[in-house]
Amino acid sequence: MKFTRDNINRRASSAFEMLEANSDDKSHLTSFGKRTIFAAFVIDAIEPVLSAIAIMLVASVSAMAQTTGGGSIFGQDQSMVPNAIRQTVIFMSGIAFLVGAGACIWGAFNYTRRQECMNQFIGGGMLMTIGGIIALISYLSGGRAVNVNRDL
Repeated sequence: MKFTRDNINRRASSAFEMLEANSDDKSHLTSFGKRTIFAAFVIDAIEPVLSAIAIMLVASVSAMAQTTGGGSIFGQDQSMVPNAIRQTVIFMSGIAFLVGAGACIWGAFNYTRRQECMNQFIGGGMLMTIGGIIALISYLSGGRAVNVNRDL
């Protein structure tokens, strides 16, 4: 702890010296700058601890969500989890298609400004293709067939 405090003070004092060397007056703005620099160094010092605490809290949420009877997810019938995974895949394929369409729109915007746009078109087309294929596979694997009207 002493090392951390000394490190913060040493870095802050060198920053304060640079601030005083570049400023001619002792205004409120200069003192506010000093306080802001010191706060930035303190936040920089405690960031690893806060990150570790946040990771532990996020990792324990799933364990706290379950009850002793198996929770609401695993206590139901056996088809609930695969259905949730299937719906998630369908949702993500829709998101991929929309992101691909957005990338194509971005490419068209860059084309009108005479900038590099081919990467946006290629990436957007690939995402739209992947999203469409996954949606088609999930549609067909659900037992639904594609009906073709031959009476034209």
